[in-house]
Amino acid sequence: MAILQCMRFLVLYSNMISPICPESVQYLQLLGVPLIGFYVIYYFFIAAFIGIIVLDCVPFKNITKIIIRSVGLGIMVVYVLLSIVSSYERIVLTIPLLIAIIIPLFPSLWGLLELFLTTPPPAPLRGRTSRLVESKKRL
Repeated sequence: MAILQCMRFLVLYSNMISPICPESVQYLQLLGVPLIGFYVIYYFFIAAFIGIIVLDCVPFKNITKIIIRSVGLGIMVVYVLLSIVSSYERIVLTIPLLIAIIIPLFPSLWGLLELFLTTPPPAPLRGRTSRLVESKKRL
């Protein structure tokens, strides 16, 4: 859902359809100085979300999955905040858009909490099992 929203914002801020402001490109600004175009930022978010999805499908250890999902949650939080601020500044932020921007944050948060709530599978008991089998052979 976040990737589809990024595509919507990419179309909106790169002026592919029609400009929403007389300026040709909208920029992320710091103290009134334009830093980078919003369309570049949304390209980055699309690539980052796809990368996080691919890395989450790889069977890593639990600690590595926690790190990957933490980074994914951080990227999602930055995306949500940037989307809300940029939409508010351009006067296109509505209640349904705000809800649609915030909704992808919940699965990211749940994915991280899921790793803490589940217990890792126990290590195999090979030593005890082989001793038990050997003791039964002696009988």
